[in-house]
Amino acid sequence: MSGYANGTDLAAHCGALAVNGATTFVLGEGILNFRTKPEVAELLNEENYVAVSEFSPQMKWKVRNAMQRNRTICGLSNAMIMIESNLSGGTFAAGEIILKLNQPLFVVHYAEPPKSAEGNRHFLDRSAKPLQKNREGKPNLKAVFEVLA
Repeated sequence: MSGYANGTDLAAHCGALAVNGATTFVLGEGILNFRTKPEVAELLNEENYVAVSEFSPQMKWKVRNAMQRNRTICGLSNAMIMIESNLSGGTFAAGEIILKLNQPLFVVHYAEPPKSAEGNRHFLDRSAKPLQKNREGKPNLKAVFEVLA
């Protein structure tokens, strides 16, 4: 479940669909504006996705809608996985919301974080669960799968 923005959101949808999973597109606009993006078009079928919107059917995309959509995503989710967050913006706000909801927040722990991941340290200092490489150099996702089970 994620927004339908280009970048991490779209990569998450593609990843789920590529392994025969399902996904939920939570829109920051009215449902009548939903269009299949080329990146996911070949992966979609009638049974592996749903697009939802809390906005009036014809509403156009607006920044405030995207921020509201993030709250909706958090409310519908069992946990959040944060790849990279600044100290402000939509990802940061979603991290704050998920913690207020007492839902698990998993945050990528970088040995040398990029400037664009300053928010990651903020959340790791506030009860977020770190995601880091295990001894084999692969992401340690055991805690994530336990939450999802």
